[in-house]
Amino acid sequence: TLFSDQQTTTTTMISLKVHGPGGVVRRFAIAEDLSLAQLAERLSHFFNDLPPRYCLRYVDDTGDVISMDREEEWREAQRVLTGQSIRLFVVDKAAESPLPPPPPPLPAHPHPHPHPHGHG
Repeated sequence: TLFSDQQTTTTTMISLKVHGPGGVVRRFAIAEDLSLAQLAERLSHFFNDLPPRYCLRYVDDTGDVISMDREEEWREAQRVLTGQSIRLFVVDKAAESPLPPPPPPLPAHPHPHPHPHGHG
């Protein structure tokens, strides 16, 4: 029959909407049992300008923004957002890590003091 292969592959597909760098949004489906590492591979396939260090964020059922970069956090995201498409946001860790403030600029001396030695 037409549905004979459904006993062997009971893979549930999840619809993903990923907000990547530069405002690019992609939508694709993944297998429910896809690991976070495999998801990262898919993301690098869909986005060619991913930051070297990034984390993923999603908005949970109570409207909080949750960061995830571990497998168990990804499982929890799937559990919380079951039955709906999952919106993920790619966040550049380098861009959001607080940098130390720049040193104060040195007072400008347009002309250094002439040296006491003459022209030699």
